[in-house]
Amino acid sequence: MADYRFQRTDNEIQTAFLKLVDQQGFRNVSVSAVTHAALINRQTFYQHYTDIYDLSEKMIENMLLKFESLLKIRGQKNSLKLGIREMEELISPQATQLFINERNKIKILRQLPLDDRSLDKRLTQIINEYLNNFFKEKISDFERELLTAVVFTGINYILAEKKFPNVQQIKRSFEDMNRLFS
Repeated sequence: MADYRFQRTDNEIQTAFLKLVDQQGFRNVSVSAVTHAALINRQTFYQHYTDIYDLSEKMIENMLLKFESLLKIRGQKNSLKLGIREMEELISPQATQLFINERNKIKILRQLPLDDRSLDKRLTQIINEYLNNFFKEKISDFERELLTAVVFTGINYILAEKKFPNVQQIKRSFEDMNRLFS
């Protein structure tokens, strides 16, 4: 029972924090404001986190684990030599869960000014590692930057439009890019 209460309180702290950051901006959020919004006392907050930065970093870490899980699924499915359509069908439920259901959380976490510990910086590192492992031969820095930008463009599109591009849109986009650079 205690674990459930701890988790419920943790969720309340995180929900209050996200709401306050969205309304006031990160720099204007204090532990006092979070405890007031979460209807807890400071001692309870400090049982969960050392400060607002610790809360931010743990939330980002949790989100990154979800991204890594998606990339792991993608890597496993890729070993089956599936096409885009089959890959989309296999990954779509997990991706929908992450990008659509947690859309607001992702958008707010991406705004947190944590320099090298920010969600986008850390996600870039994860994507780069994935790309290095995905390709058998070493890719150039330019290719890595370009492919990382494509991934972020996809993420931005999904967050803005609240939907995934369909297979035809993806294929057409790559065909257009190919024509542009040919």
